[in-house]
Amino acid sequence: WACYRKLYKLQFGGSDYVTVAEWSSQEETALLMIQQLTGPSARNQTMFVQSIDHRRFLRPREVISSSTAYHVAFEFMPLSLAEMAGNHLINELRLASIMGQVS
Repeated sequence: WACYRKLYKLQFGGSDYVTVAEWSSQEETALLMIQQLTGPSARNQTMFVQSIDHRRFLRPREVISSSTAYHVAFEFMPLSLAEMAGNHLINELRLASIMGQVS
């Protein structure tokens, strides 16, 4: 975790929160989204995520395991307001929820 700086937590829909963090080395800096997986199926879930090989899915950039959880880091891909405005699933309540998280 020495290369990561936690910035904030973000919730997508009704799912669990993910951590948005900055990863940095001497050569590069990147924003990542880190999903924590816990429980008896966490190892299997992590292996499943690592096995996905499709151009429309993000591949995990790194997996960090501890005694209680797996943390899977993906490239952070923010949505633009134009993408949000064009999404028919975003109603007023969902938009208010998103705005509350970013303000």
